[in-house]
Amino acid sequence: MTLPRALLLPLLLSAALLGLAPAAATPTPTPTRAAAAASTSAAETLSDVQPEDLLNELPVWMNHTCPRSDPNANECLKHTFEGMFPYMANGISEVAIPPFEPLFIKKLSLRRDSGAVTIAGTFFNVLVSGPSNSTADFVKLDESRRRMDFGLTIPELRLEGDYDLRGNILVLPLVGAGKVHMRMSNLTTGSRTRVEIRRVGGREVFHATHMSIDFNVGSLFIHFDNLFGGNKVLGATLNAFMNQHAQTVVADLREPVGEALSDLFIDMMNRLLHRVPLDLWLV
Repeated sequence: MTLPRALLLPLLLSAALLGLAPAAATPTPTPTRAAAAASTSAAETLSDVQPEDLLNELPVWMNHTCPRSDPNANECLKHTFEGMFPYMANGISEVAIPPFEPLFIKKLSLRRDSGAVTIAGTFFNVLVSGPSNSTADFVKLDESRRRMDFGLTIPELRLEGDYDLRGNILVLPLVGAGKVHMRMSNLTTGSRTRVEIRRVGGREVFHATHMSIDFNVGSLFIHFDNLFGGNKVLGATLNAFMNQHAQTVVADLREPVGEALSDLFIDMMNRLLHRVPLDLWLV
């Protein structure tokens, strides 16, 4: 999408008036920094879990026990975890997992200082609809390497929330605070998780120590309200430009967004793993 000079100049002037330099005037910092953080609530540690918190029977939402010696153990694990998604929609109080549909993200902070997209700011009070419709593409557990990897497909995610951002999208400045609306279709994700076996009250449980997430989006629609202090013409121009170059935006934000999602989902995963001993589901 090529912007007419009549629109490009006001965009740059608006950015200057609001205290944001355009991309051409911003030196590229070294080294590259990409950082993010997300939260729904205070993260749980294993020390928060007491022996009486452990389940003694396989719950209805975890309807498979998978033998380690089974050559198809990974397929069994895939069905085990996939069967949880419908239950997670309303939350699973037994293992302190909050409702997943919609998923509430209190805060997601992004910062990227180099590349086609540079950005700093926060999304907050975000409601995400659609994650409970996920399907598991694969689960791979390698206990000798202390790894558990997942692949998921999500048909559609819809996000509604608030934002406060400054940055640059390709050649154009981005500055604003207000409501954000986003729709992603055909989302595929892959996660690599480092796990360790720990003991709670003499029983073995998994504990996830690190997670990395990568993702691809088939299509993306995004709309920021109140860009450039509410200038509707400039805001509409930038929104149209971002949607025209949506895949470039996704590619440049993949790393910081993946880090933010890792922080969120490793905590959710541990809330589950800490309370379901291995003797119930992996024998």
